Amino acid sequence: MGKLQVVDFEDRKILKSIGEGLYSAGNAASATEAQNYSINQGSFESSNVNTVQCSSTSSHIEGRESLQKSLAMYARSQEKASTEIAKFG
Repeated sequence: MGKLQVVDFEDRKILKSIGEGLYSAGNAASATEAQNYSINQGSFESSNVNTVQCSSTSSHIEGRESLQKSLAMYARSQEKASTEIAKFG
C-alpha cells in the first residue's frame, strides 16, 4: 500500500491548476507538512453548491428569458399589424 504525504503552502497563490482537481507548485515549491488535518477513507467530498437553490434560480432565469422572447414576438406582431393596416388605409 502507498503512502500519502499531506502538505500545505504558505502562499497558496503559487499553485496552478493542472486539471481534474490536481495542482502543481512547480519549481517554487515551498511545501511544509500539513497540520490539523484528517483523512477519511471511503468518504466522498460533499458539494459546496446548494442544488435546490441553483435549480430554482435556473428555472427563474429560464422563465424570464421565455417571457422576454414572448414580449419581443408580441412587439413584432404589433409592428407588422400596424404596417399591414397602413397599407389598406
